[in-house]
Amino acid sequence: MLRKIRGVVLRQVPYKESTIIVNLFSRELGRKAFMIHLSRKNPGKRAAIFSPLAIIDLEAKISAKTDIHHAGEVSLVFYPAVFFSDPMRASVGLFISEILQRTIIDEEPDAELFCWMEETVYQLDNAPDPQNTHLRVLLQLATHLGFGITHPGAGKWYFDLREGRFSSSAPLNPDVFTPEETSQIFFLMNTGHTEKISNPNRRILLEKLLLFYHYHIPSFGEVKSFKVFQDVFA
Repeated sequence: MLRKIRGVVLRQVPYKESTIIVNLFSRELGRKAFMIHLSRKNPGKRAAIFSPLAIIDLEAKISAKTDIHHAGEVSLVFYPAVFFSDPMRASVGLFISEILQRTIIDEEPDAELFCWMEETVYQLDNAPDPQNTHLRVLLQLATHLGFGITHPGAGKWYFDLREGRFSSSAPLNPDVFTPEETSQIFFLMNTGHTEKISNPNRRILLEKLLLFYHYHIPSFGEVKSFKVFQDVFA
């Protein structure tokens, strides 16, 4: 059955000399893999439109008998200009693309998650505070994946990263957001404006958020872009 699909590219993998496998997340189908044939004359040029975070339209034959579907006509809808013009925003985009690859593993469709992903990609070019964008994305994505952090109300709170819950006293394990860090987390979640967070504090928040993901997604693995990302923000 031929379907018209709009999706966000999660990754591409070379298959043969002029063929690639593209993992796409769409509103209607969730995560699916598509085999795409490139021009033999200039395969690299066409492959570029399937870079992670590109939003594309394609027509494909969807079959319940296979995990890889054959795509026909493909067109680029949007690709963030920051990847070409702004090293800081580009590093944020590359980091986010790897996070999505590692966390969007369910093949089932999720319209709300797709809409959030699409809006996030569009906003990369105009994010008011690129230094904090990655933190806000991690917090929002966790909510869509079912283990988001919800404000418990007034007071000073510790947040246990292992158990995913708040307490008014420090947990026995060291993997926590302190009350000061929890306050910064909620500011990032509840406003679209820049919070003045020092680079050392931003690094600590990021390391703890990634640890939080490790506890809740066993297959999360090592984020390879983390070191490069940290160097840009050093």
